Amino acid sequence: MAQDPVLATAPCMHDDPWYSERPGDAPAFCGTCHAEIPAWALAMARRLRVALGREEGAHGSTLDQRNQASAAADMLAYAIAPQDAMSRTSIEWCQWSLNPGIYGCEHAKSPACDFCYAAAMAARLERMGQDRYAGVTRKTASGVHWNGVVRVDYDEIPRAFGKLPRNGEGRVFVTSMADVFHPLVPDDFVARCWEQMTARPNYTFLVLTKRPDRIAGVLHRTGVYARAGWVPCPVPNIWLGATVEDQASAWRVPALLNSPGALYFLSCEPLRSRLDLRPWLGKVMTCPVHGPVGELAWTTDKRCCLCLEAGKNGEARDLVRDVRPGVGWVITGGESGPKARPSHPAWFRRLHEQCFAARVPFFFKQWGAWQEGSTLGARPKLERVILSNGRVLPAHFTTKDLTADERASWAQMEGAMIAKVGKKAAGRQLDGRTWDDVPRWRGTFPGGRVDDVPMPG
Repeated sequence: MAQDPVLATAPCMHDDPWYSERPGDAPAFCGTCHAEIPAWALAMARRLRVALGREEGAHGSTLDQRNQASAAADMLAYAIAPQDAMSRTSIEWCQWSLNPGIYGCEHAKSPACDFCYAAAMAARLERMGQDRYAGVTRKTASGVHWNGVVRVDYDEIPRAFGKLPRNGEGRVFVTSMADVFHPLVPDDFVARCWEQMTARPNYTFLVLTKRPDRIAGVLHRTGVYARAGWVPCPVPNIWLGATVEDQASAWRVPALLNSPGALYFLSCEPLRSRLDLRPWLGKVMTCPVHGPVGELAWTTDKRCCLCLEAGKNGEARDLVRDVRPGVGWVITGGESGPKARPSHPAWFRRLHEQCFAARVPFFFKQWGAWQEGSTLGARPKLERVILSNGRVLPAHFTTKDLTADERASWAQMEGAMIAKVGKKAAGRQLDGRTWDDVPRWRGTFPGGRVDDVPMPG
């Protein structure tokens, strides 16, 4: 098999950059794992060259072609990675990602699920012969979606976790292609994953879900903490997170805080509306009416502001005096991909202001396909104006394009110019710098030893 000049080394998760120009007629092998590159991968690489305008005789490429090529490149890297269940990752807020053997998912009735990258990836992997993803997606007019079928492979659990380097460290994203707390994932499967994570205190495992209301019940039924000797304390190196993309999904935060986690984090990506997290940031106390309430929502005499605003007769209720951790890390970003929806720049800035006031680390992952500002006439058809309510208007809109409410409260609409330039061009800088804040947390490991949980970067 002749080597395509695009692929001097395999485009696996370990090799970067993708397109190293080193011609030759020998078979293509991965420079990291020395595995031979399959023929379909070479054929896809040639199509990527054309899409990116790098093939001889090509006349450039459109933005949509580049977006499609970028998505195909990500899929190709995942598909032929030598360590399929565990690998280094390009996700900015962690160093490793693994799938312990969960295949399939279901729309969580959440805007963040509308253009799920994992569903599209699973469909591609099925077409390439990955039987584990067979029959878990369906194709509709709006794209590829999960069909609700979820399968688990118990034998994959020790294989996936066992591939983590014995003396390594870092943050590990658990199950980036599914949801550990999906109702069709058996409780004992989750328990086995927890046992694997507790046995590796040199890593920090990040478990992200859109179903945080199931965490406490699953862990209680399995008794995994009791068997591991962690009752009543949570495992120090397991952080629990929830996706909160808009204010309507903020109900997940108190559900998350009621689960036994060492540290709680939120993934506000893709951010779809203005988001107020002040009631749950930093330290929290329990209000009999509203549950966990963050310190930014306390009065000076430690009473619940939410009760003062919404309580009967304006009567405040005392907080139960059990100060405990609230949300300790916020990750946010815009949406990427060919069908990416824009986010208002002010949404990110207000989220950062809230985190700064509560002394909570803030991580800005990406702008996504849309960036703030204009393309200065380079691509006028890709420019839009976004309002603070999330509505997107043409760049040269008139008052006829506004609703009556928008015209009446135009000062609060905060119209901002945005342009679709692609994820790479948009970058990760917010207000002139990157925001890569990561929490440092001290935990007690078995035997009473107290160490800093390793969090490089």
